[in-house]
Amino acid sequence: CNSMWPAEPKGDWCCQPWCYVSDECELSDVTPSLLNDQFGGADFSLSYAACDFGVPEAETAYDDDTCPFEVDLTANPCACLHVTYSDEILESYGMPRDYGHYCAAWDDGDGTRHSLGTNTQCHTLWPDLAVGDWCCQAWCYVDASCPDALPAWANDESDVPLYYSYSAACDAEAGPGLNVETEYSDATCPWGDCECVGDGNAYPPTVTAEIGFAANYGTYCAAWEDGNCGARNDETGMHECGAERKECDEMWWKNDNTAKLASGDWCCQAWCFVSPACPLPDITNSSFNDNSTKLVYSYSACERADTPVKFDDECPYTPDHDDRPGGYQCACLDQTFRAADLTSIGFPTTYGRSCEAWEDGICNTTRIDGHQCGTYTDCNSMWPAEPKGDWCCQPWCYVSDECELSDVTPSLLNDQFGGADFSLSYAACDFGVPEAETAYDDDTCPFEVDLTANPCACLHVTYSDEILESYGMPRDYGHYCAAWDDGDGTRHSLGTNTQCHTLWPDLAVGDWCCQAWCYVDASCPDALPAWANDESDVPLYYSYSAACDAEAGPGLNVETEYSDATCPWGDCECVGDGNAYPPTVTAEIGFAANYGTYCAAWEDGNCGARNDETGMHECGAERKECDEMWWKNDNTAKLASGDWCCQAWCFVSPACPLPDITNSSFNDNSTKLVYSYSACERADTPVKFDDECPYTPDHDDRPGGYQCACLDQTFRAADLTSIGFPTTYGRSCEAWEDGICNTTRIDGHQCGTYTDCNSMWPA
Repeated sequence: CNSMWPAEPKGDWCCQPWCYVSDECELSDVTPSLLNDQFGGADFSLSYAACDFGVPEAETAYDDDTCPFEVDLTANPCACLHVTYSDEILESYGMPRDYGHYCAAWDDGDGTRHSLGTNTQCHTLWPDLAVGDWCCQAWCYVDASCPDALPAWANDESDVPLYYSYSAACDAEAGPGLNVETEYSDATCPWGDCECVGDGNAYPPTVTAEIGFAANYGTYCAAWEDGNCGARNDETGMHECGAERKECDEMWWKNDNTAKLASGDWCCQAWCFVSPACPLPDITNSSFNDNSTKLVYSYSACERADTPVKFDDECPYTPDHDDRPGGYQCACLDQTFRAADLTSIGFPTTYGRSCEAWEDGICNTTRIDGHQCGTYTDCNSMWPAEPKGDWCCQPWCYVSDECELSDVTPSLLNDQFGGADFSLSYAACDFGVPEAETAYDDDTCPFEVDLTANPCACLHVTYSDEILESYGMPRDYGHYCAAWDDGDGTRHSLGTNTQCHTLWPDLAVGDWCCQAWCYVDASCPDALPAWANDESDVPLYYSYSAACDAEAGPGLNVETEYSDATCPWGDCECVGDGNAYPPTVTAEIGFAANYGTYCAAWEDGNCGARNDETGMHECGAERKECDEMWWKNDNTAKLASGDWCCQAWCFVSPACPLPDITNSSFNDNSTKLVYSYSACERADTPVKFDDECPYTPDHDDRPGGYQCACLDQTFRAADLTSIGFPTTYGRSCEAWEDGICNTTRIDGHQCGTYTDCNSMWPA
């Protein structure tokens, strides 16, 4: 009753039998079904009285006294009513259809102890409220008579008003059995981490003294840069200030110990430091973090708390800093792309907001020189397709379109993120204050590639994200020495297409799949043109040995996951050492002694000495063509001829990862061979009949004629496997249910999980 009818008041009716009856039934309780309108104007009516007779089928598990869905408000006026708002209201807010039905912390964002809707997080469920420990406390909808009942949130949208209760309904003291376990305590609730932190001093006094800010800067909600200085007053927004640095420009532009930020509306907005565990989406790393202090700040934490500020309407701070390069028009905007967009590409959410060498890989290691990093931390990982150089180590920021410095350039991210329009400048950060200094100069920048010392050095470039994504390759594919095609992600990243045979569908797989390589300059002695140069504006070249062998230079030895001996793709080369089967086997079936040991169309009748240029191969003395080998042969399965007779194949190792490997029908307990057509198709093996295979089902001497040839087809492998049947079930003449599973060369056949008539067809 609770889950089927969440919005209906519960009672004894939940435990009484009923059924749908004809419209001609004249019992007094005949009622239209509540589902009629929901399902296209259907017209069903139900009756309880129709089931009120004394036969066992109409008996129920409960009587009126024991029905568990009847809420006894006399015993407990704060009992959960197991009601909620209509599905329509709940869906419009992204809440689950049993929201508030029983005692649970419905707003904690965790679905372990209650259901979730499409909107799962406390800050998105309640965008106008300050989040906190209450998000993790249990509550339910109760009767209005409950002592601490409060009107619920959507009563103005609902025909039936609801009321909710935390402690009276859900605390242990409320009654027997009502203690509620929640996923989080007040101490561990992540939304409690969105309250201001700092215990009076967010930073040690030495830090705030060094930068000239108030000792308790950021420890409570205030517009710390608005100049509204004095004793803390939470009603007027007044806050403490530093002795000399009180207003936005003094704090963030005319201060050698802080980043150079253009003033703006942010100067008048309230914020505070919060825990890094706070789930609010706008939390940002403080620019003064060092190895011992890790603070983040949030504006929305204070906006939700409705913090008063001095300048509610128009913020007086404008960019009038004429002493910077290019004047105030070239001030760093302190703006960037949307946080979600930057995070989606592994960039920091503060990227480009202030003068920093954003690509140098120096991530928040000191208060002043470090900067925030994303998942990708340096020039190589952030810009895999761009040629590297000194620019990776130079500071820059986003500037206004009005900036007239000569190097102002549109951001490469503009097109990627919905036609945004940010421009950046390095010259805007070319001033003599510590913030514009970087960890490297032009001589020490580690991203400059020295081709004089090593013409085969990895260039740390690759194709564009668009090209790589279309082939399912990782965005740093070929950036450094790695066996990029080995299918194993231990020593390099992987894309969505991970396997050598799917990455390279037109190539014969082999040991090369497990060998290390990278993109190099065209001047490298063994450089070869790369695979997508016809799709790219910039051609690339790759190298295996010269770039990645130990002999190529100091420090270039590359460990790969597989050696040539262990490479699984090497197992896709033809196997057999001259004889795939013992001579007694091939003699018994009348096939060539080395049948299947190299790539050839073994059933096409193109017989003679092996010739890999014409596709000629050895044959048996009497059995040379498809029909003779597979229909007119008492020692082989009866297979209908067809195109497969003209296709090249060979035996490969069972460890070969190609998807079409198939067990040989002649395996016995001592010989386990599998074969593959795609292994030879990839090797571009020549065959006699390239266009039209002459083998057609014209075997008139079989029962029923050629129309009754075995199809060599069956149901989808996945479907057969799902019911425990072999994937070759029914493809050839076999007693598939006899339980004789590949135990002899001739009589056996492939089996699945279920092996015989009893287990395959139990009914």
